Amino acid sequence: MTSLHKYVFSLILVISAVLLDGCEEKTSWPLQTEDSSLLVVQGMLTNELKSHAVLLSRAFSAPNDTPVPVSGAVVTLTDGSRTWTLQEDTLAGTYLTPPLQGILGSSYTLRISAGGRDYHATASMVPVTPLEPLYYHPMEDSDSLYVIDFEESNIPAMVEVYADWSYLPGYEGLPDSLTHARVYHYTLNNVDPNALFPPAAEKVGIPAGALLVRRKYSLTPTYQEYLRTLLSETAWRGSIFDVQPGNVNSNLSEGATGFFAACTVTEETTVFRPEGE
Repeated sequence: MTSLHKYVFSLILVISAVLLDGCEEKTSWPLQTEDSSLLVVQGMLTNELKSHAVLLSRAFSAPNDTPVPVSGAVVTLTDGSRTWTLQEDTLAGTYLTPPLQGILGSSYTLRISAGGRDYHATASMVPVTPLEPLYYHPMEDSDSLYVIDFEESNIPAMVEVYADWSYLPGYEGLPDSLTHARVYHYTLNNVDPNALFPPAAEKVGIPAGALLVRRKYSLTPTYQEYLRTLLSETAWRGSIFDVQPGNVNSNLSEGATGFFAACTVTEETTVFRPEGE
């Protein structure tokens, strides 16, 4: 071994010892938190004829805090020619439109007056593509449960799968957490390393005979960007390609965060019958 090699080898040993010793030291980092008056808005208008909900709350800084609903706000929705006033539900902070149906090609503006301030957001719809065929595979270490697979597409969309098997023999009377499931899958028109290599997520096992409701939502470019930043701070957090924490995108005016979306939706309800069952 040459002198240079001996030096490099010794340096590696010293650095390794320092790193190993440093791993044992406990450090407490003070969290810099402050109360926020940000209004948090979550609302979606679809092409379905129904009452659509807008949820209002205040931002919070501590991870385990509970959102505080905002009551008494004045909330309206307009398409430029008609205006609908939303009524607050019995659930505080939830505001409902009268039954209405969003129309492809129209632009909708949500206006909110709360706490002496006014906020607004505008959204429009793009078409949704048909649902892909249902794919699935047997769940590992189970001979009776299956995992839903999602086919990747080049068309941005959000797919929601709701499953209910509470009525099947052996599942009656069990808690909802053991007899119901809701799974989301996002296809976004961008490439994120932390999306390609997300942290491990819990697999949801669904038995044959379960009722499946599949819904597919169209995504505008601005809604995609909101979802991308939201997922980067939540479901994708902890991947080997984590990004620096940052603010989630929003289409709300200053002083508010969240998103008001307009989506075209298609839905399919089936009874899950795997081949061979």
